[in-house]
Amino acid sequence: MENKAIVDDQKVQQIGQNPVNQPGQIPEKPKVNYLLIGLIILSCFVIFGIGGYYLGTQKTTQNSKLPVPSPTFTEVVSPTNSIVPTTQPSVVTNGWIKFTHPVAGYSLDYPANWKGGIQEIPEGIKQDYQDFNIESPDHKISEGYPVLEQGAELFVRAEKTTKNSIDDIFNSDPLAPDIAFNKTFTTVDGQRAIQYDYSYEGHVATMTIFTKNGIYYTVKFRYVDKNGKQVLWNDYVKLLTSFKIK
Repeated sequence: MENKAIVDDQKVQQIGQNPVNQPGQIPEKPKVNYLLIGLIILSCFVIFGIGGYYLGTQKTTQNSKLPVPSPTFTEVVSPTNSIVPTTQPSVVTNGWIKFTHPVAGYSLDYPANWKGGIQEIPEGIKQDYQDFNIESPDHKISEGYPVLEQGAELFVRAEKTTKNSIDDIFNSDPLAPDIAFNKTFTTVDGQRAIQYDYSYEGHVATMTIFTKNGIYYTVKFRYVDKNGKQVLWNDYVKLLTSFKIK
């Protein structure tokens, strides 16, 4: 009985030493380490920030290596006669140049020392093709009223026509039948042509006119006087002989 009493007394002491089971006492809450939590959160921000920067850099680098597409240009085709093409001789033979009209398509030979070429169509003037005009090296026009004082000129014009023959064109001209003299007939590139001299308002010239495929051609040789005509007449004949119609 004494031993049992001792054991019961020891159990009572152990129970009294356990603060959880002591009545009237509240157990202490565990302490939270806020410093450690802050360090963990900060580390996460740093890690995600470095990772995001790295991925962004890699993407930018990859994009920079992609081929850059070349710009696409659309060719704009200018309307007929809107741009004045330059005269570019393709063949020079024995001091003569072969010229081909870039729009009308006819060709001819002329002395290489003559200057000129395609003429711009004046604004407001309705004209099918640009004129071709060249001048001899000694060409000289007077000041004021344009009278040829020296040298010679060659003028070629091509224009569309509805006339059936060169005779119809000549006869329907409001001026040519009245001022023409020494009228004769010749051929240019196998086509029947009318050739005549005229003198009118400071112009002394020989005109050769012909037509083919609905195009009317005028080849005018202007000179100072009869002597000037004789000096260069052979060149004019050679030019007409070389004339080829498209």
